[in-house]
Amino acid sequence: MNTMKRRVGACLMALAMIVTMLPGLSITAKAATDYGLVVDYARVTSDRTSGDGWSYNPTTNTLTLNGYSYSKDGWVDGSYSGGIYAYSNLTIELIGNNSVDNTFSNAYCWNCGIYVKGSLTIKGNGSLTTKGGGDRVSYGIKANRLTVNSGTITALGKTARESNGIDISEDIIVNGGVITASAATSTEGDAFGIACRGSFTMNGGRVKATAENATGANRYSYGIWAIGTISNNGGVLSAEGKSYALYSGNNVYPEGYNGKDTTFQTYEDAASNMYVVSGVNNNGWSNREVKLTAASGYTIGKTASQFGSSISFTDATDNGSGIFYIKKNSNGTIYKGSISYKIDKTAPSVSGVKDGGVYCVSKEITVKDSHLAEVKDGSTVIATANGTYTLSAGTHNITVTDLAGNSTSMTVTINASHTPNEDDGDCTTAVTCKICGNVVTPAKEHNFILKSDQTGHWKECQNEGCEQTSAKEAHVSSGAATEDQAETCTVCGYTINAPLGHVCKNHLQKVDPVAATCTTEGHQAYYKCTCGKIYSDAEAQNETTESEVTIPANGHSYAESVYTWNEDNLTCTAVRTCKICNDRESEIGTAVTSVTPKDGCKSPEKTVYTVTFANSAFTAQTKEVITQEADAHTSSEWIVDKEATTAEAGSRHKECTVCRKVLETETIAKLASSKDNTKPSGKNDVDKKAADKKADVKPVSNVPKTGDTSHAGVWVMLMTAAVLSGICVILRRRRTI
Repeated sequence: MNTMKRRVGACLMALAMIVTMLPGLSITAKAATDYGLVVDYARVTSDRTSGDGWSYNPTTNTLTLNGYSYSKDGWVDGSYSGGIYAYSNLTIELIGNNSVDNTFSNAYCWNCGIYVKGSLTIKGNGSLTTKGGGDRVSYGIKANRLTVNSGTITALGKTARESNGIDISEDIIVNGGVITASAATSTEGDAFGIACRGSFTMNGGRVKATAENATGANRYSYGIWAIGTISNNGGVLSAEGKSYALYSGNNVYPEGYNGKDTTFQTYEDAASNMYVVSGVNNNGWSNREVKLTAASGYTIGKTASQFGSSISFTDATDNGSGIFYIKKNSNGTIYKGSISYKIDKTAPSVSGVKDGGVYCVSKEITVKDSHLAEVKDGSTVIATANGTYTLSAGTHNITVTDLAGNSTSMTVTINASHTPNEDDGDCTTAVTCKICGNVVTPAKEHNFILKSDQTGHWKECQNEGCEQTSAKEAHVSSGAATEDQAETCTVCGYTINAPLGHVCKNHLQKVDPVAATCTTEGHQAYYKCTCGKIYSDAEAQNETTESEVTIPANGHSYAESVYTWNEDNLTCTAVRTCKICNDRESEIGTAVTSVTPKDGCKSPEKTVYTVTFANSAFTAQTKEVITQEADAHTSSEWIVDKEATTAEAGSRHKECTVCRKVLETETIAKLASSKDNTKPSGKNDVDKKAADKKADVKPVSNVPKTGDTSHAGVWVMLMTAAVLSGICVILRRRRTI
């Protein structure tokens, strides 16, 4: 009966221990994902991706603002505060009208309307007005890089120690949209409408950047300031600063800026329907002026400050160009245009005849004009280009006109023939006309050419009918013949003696040997002639080629590769070095991890790190690390393995109650005679010692958690069922007894 009670009590005690353990069991809940973005003074997470006037798409990192309005202190993290605060790249899409005003003023913060640690891209058809905070620094927009594709953006820096409309750490690219960036007064630092530490590139859209005064000592006010270049490839750019409109650290500016002005403006192109061009004929020429008259609703001028109803270009030029500005009267918008024009105010010249002149047989006239259109004889066009033209017998009414409409006219009479004076047969004497005095047969100089033979050279006149010759003269030698130079006459060029020919031996140059290296070819010693041939000997007896004397490159001889793991084992660096030239190849590989979870107290958690390399010269590396030790063992009481007798000693051990690993062993001394060791209590010394040791066992106060805690309720139910089953078995046995 007592045994039964003890068993029931033990089962109830085990059940009580299980219930007591329940408060220590925990079930871990999955945390929401933080997207590194703060909107409306709260973090954007997987549980919070939208709010009043905003929504966020984590797949595209796009924040859509649709009627969003924020005006209070911005989110503060470190040295920056922002009405919208992004920890990485961000795209903002604008719909409707939106505003962000950071009201935070702090002496230790850069206070921004929008702050993005990465690259910021803005697009959409809506608008956004963003204002920085105050005190130390006020930025309307602050980011690493900025790209604006569309939308209307107004970025304002408030009065502060330093005020910037837009401040970008790297490049700014404007492809479209309308941007207004303004800096208020800076009391200590410089003032920037737009500042970027890279380059400012504008491909389209409109940008207006202004900055108020920088009142601190030796401080400046800039419309746009860039360490790199400032480029305007398209769109309308306007900048104004109290010190400089534009500043480029590379001294690269849009066309028209001199690096000093405090204002700079580009304009949209003027359309052809805004003005009318007059004074130009169908050939594109004018002979007086080219006039541009503004269309209805517009005025026109040669500068952007003075406008009227029309302007004129009057300077004579073959390739004139003019800049003009057109203002739309309804809104004051100014457009810029250019015109190419050609003005010729000079009539063509006609030489060789006089108006009313009489000539014999035929007469040549020479027409000259830079822009000749045509030459007419009566109503017949006889030429369209400058030149000399022959008039035959008859009366001719000549009119020469240029492309601009200028003209020259004259009347000329040509008799049918000349009445020449007698020809004296001398080619150097001209034959003239008895009537008009013109030359019928012009006088000529002798047209001598040199003739030669072996004995010498002489001159003969080549004019028709002239047979005069000069006396024969001896040749004049140019010097003895050489390998490549003939002996010739310096007067007539006659070859007296032919060249001797080329001899390679006389033109060799030794090329010293060059040793090959790991990466470059070398060559043996050889001799090169000026004619390009190559010989292996100084006597030019053995011709060779460059390929035959070339020594190929040796190639690298690398030592064994060295592999170095970093401290967290996530990367491994492979390095190999050429033993000859110390050329060094290296590659950093990223480890792929494989984790073997720990098994309670049986085994620790192990992580295997494996790195492979793109360079086939490097072998894959593997490293195994114990990343979490196994749980501590739970010791049992002494378990007797062998009872001690008077003949031999016994043994006992303690083992882990979970994995059954033997933790401790001990020898039990062999027993003396039972008679000698019997005490009045009836127990021998060995029994007493064992009891004493058991009494010395202290309760365990810090029992480590074991087992799987993820389904605590299931384990409690199973253990309770086991205890109740045990009680039923005991009671059944009792009835049987």
